[in-house]
Amino acid sequence: MNLGNLGIVMTVINNLDINMEWLLVAAALMLSGVSCFYFIKANQCACKNAKQCNKPIDQYWLFALISAALSLFATCFAFHSETGSLVWIIMMSSCFLGAHLAGFRKTKQQCRKSRTKPANDLLING
Repeated sequence: MNLGNLGIVMTVINNLDINMEWLLVAAALMLSGVSCFYFIKANQCACKNAKQCNKPIDQYWLFALISAALSLFATCFAFHSETGSLVWIIMMSSCFLGAHLAGFRKTKQQCRKSRTKPANDLLING
């Protein structure tokens, strides 16, 4: 094998390695979002339908934990263990913070709608 070809092959391998890290980070970010989604679905199901919703809660928790573990594995593989764990904690906390803020905003809008009654409802029956 020619040394010029070896340099080209090594360049391609290095580019694939960098691209693989970014793909792992993107996959980890998506898995963090999926994990956050399933945690929230489990909590909503537990709060609203406590007696009717036993099996989906178990499935939501299982999906959430599997997604979180896969996300942790992907970040640790991409950034090595210490840095990967830190990146994973930052990704998970940002996903949960975003979900919390979105839920807070939605709850606030629902409270505003329930407090204000239309004028026709106040005039009927008295």
